[in-house]
Amino acid sequence: MLTTVKKFQTQKTFQVMRMSVTLFLASVFLFLTIPQKTQALTLIPPSFEVELTPGQPYDGRIKLFNEADRTVTLYSEITNFTAKDETGNPSYSFDAPLEGMALWIDIEKGPFILEPKERVEIPFSIRTPDNAEPGGHYAIIFLSDQPPATAGGGKISVGSKIGSLIMGRVAGEIVEDGSIASFSLDANGKILTRLPAHFAVRYQNSGNAHLRPSGTITVKNLFGRTTKTLDINATKSAVLPRSTRKFEAVWEKNEAKTTTGGTWSQFWTELRNEKSNFAFGRYTAELTLVAGQNQKIENQATLPFWVIPWRLLIIVIIALGIVGCFFLLILKRYNKWIIRQARQQFESPAPLPFPPQKKRKRVRGRKK
Repeated sequence: MLTTVKKFQTQKTFQVMRMSVTLFLASVFLFLTIPQKTQALTLIPPSFEVELTPGQPYDGRIKLFNEADRTVTLYSEITNFTAKDETGNPSYSFDAPLEGMALWIDIEKGPFILEPKERVEIPFSIRTPDNAEPGGHYAIIFLSDQPPATAGGGKISVGSKIGSLIMGRVAGEIVEDGSIASFSLDANGKILTRLPAHFAVRYQNSGNAHLRPSGTITVKNLFGRTTKTLDINATKSAVLPRSTRKFEAVWEKNEAKTTTGGTWSQFWTELRNEKSNFAFGRYTAELTLVAGQNQKIENQATLPFWVIPWRLLIIVIIALGIVGCFFLLILKRYNKWIIRQARQQFESPAPLPFPPQKKRKRVRGRKK
């Protein structure tokens, strides 16, 4: 009995400790995720797209607005910029040696002191070398509340950074060449049970300058009629030279509910999803993309796929079977009734057209 009480007390202690840790972590998460008005900084523009000429400087300005209620001190820092993966996420290292356009940018290191609600402009210049390779070159100008000496060098820094991407295009022999690397239904194959249909487009840039492909996906049904039109890369995101970027588009009608519980619970949840996102039959998705200056690069691709809501079809087939059996039962009973009525009419004698009249007997009177 004593052992049981001790176990119970130990379990209660662990539960209290677990609850305390959970509340503490939740408080920290809310503190870190709630926007802090006193730390707001606005940088304009978030990216530059500039035309560069070898041997000629380019002068630009970064605008900063301190929305905080306190004075902010910032320092500038330049880093290389490359695409990390096919989703367009940037890849940069503050410890890596500078190369390419990151070496061409001149900007004052700071500190830049911004009073509350103050706006400032920070000038910078790009000095393109005479032997610069034609095409796209990229770098980022960061502004940090920590000096570069403590923000980099492998040391831990709790400071924050905001940056402006510089997308340079050096004049010369510009090669614009892009193609559709793949067009598929993302992680769904070619047979769906319901909508949404997640389309994935991988676009490959084989040239030496960045491209901004854009276009549409036209979904047509079995009869060739347009069912849905989706936009691809409506935000005009760039694909860097010699890289591939993935774009996505979703065809859906309503938000699908998450399947939880056991097998039957999941079945009925998916059945409701098939009803709210109903589509049936064979469809063809036609992709058209244009890119490059004057939209001179045009690419097309097609993707056939099927939508077969088998859970809904099973319920419909069962319902039709029940209705069919009920109809056959009624029809069978009606036929029996018809046969019974026919037999009754056949077995009973036919009625005479007129009722028989009784003959009157003549009574002859005697002569007196």
